[in-house]
Amino acid sequence: MNRFKRLSAVDPLALLVEAEKLLVGFERSSPALLTRASGWQPDEMADYCSCCGLGIRSHRCSRTCECGVRRSFSKVLRLGAYAEPLSDWICMIKFERWYSMAEFLGARMAHVLLDSLHGDGADTSEPLLVPVPMPRIRMITRGIDHTRMLAEVVEKITGWPCRRCIRQKPGRTQAASTAWQRSNRTNPFTWKGKGPALKGRHVILIDDVMTTGRTARSAARILRAKGAKKVTLAVIAVTEPDEKRWN
Repeated sequence: MNRFKRLSAVDPLALLVEAEKLLVGFERSSPALLTRASGWQPDEMADYCSCCGLGIRSHRCSRTCECGVRRSFSKVLRLGAYAEPLSDWICMIKFERWYSMAEFLGARMAHVLLDSLHGDGADTSEPLLVPVPMPRIRMITRGIDHTRMLAEVVEKITGWPCRRCIRQKPGRTQAASTAWQRSNRTNPFTWKGKGPALKGRHVILIDDVMTTGRTARSAARILRAKGAKKVTLAVIAVTEPDEKRWN
């Protein structure tokens, strides 16, 4: 009962999942059927800024400008904004180990990356996939390394190699940190020290959600310091700012 009280206070969808497991047995709907029923589709690249990942409607400048954001990445690619139903699916991947949805969204990410690479034209080098790592203790407690799973799905579809070449140091998680703490933390990542450096490679950094961008920028700094020519960030979702902020 205490578990239901905690879940209902945080996530009504998670409460429904737990009730179904206990009362009627449980089998999740096919991700393809679920996304079709919800009407969700990945964003078109014209719907958001490729520099910072924010949607054009919540953006205070035009699509063609540098948008005043430090260019930590050569490009930011996303499947959508961090809003329902996509936000619910991401939470259920992370906290309910919804493997089939992780595979489904990873496949969608792979096709977005393929379209983007073909659209670049000039760059024909084979990218290297690098998932943003999570602390080992969190991976053990949750029972899923979702960013690694996303990267492996992309690897399977594209044929691009995947390397887990950075690791996250133990410490306060991003979710438990304030915006000030996120912006003032030392780099939470370190090079794993195995294998050759990146030597001019195009690296695609894969994560689930970009909120402030601090985590991804920290990982990108490590990759560039080891020789990455450019870093593309690919995420499932980007947290949009309050539109009133720009009014």
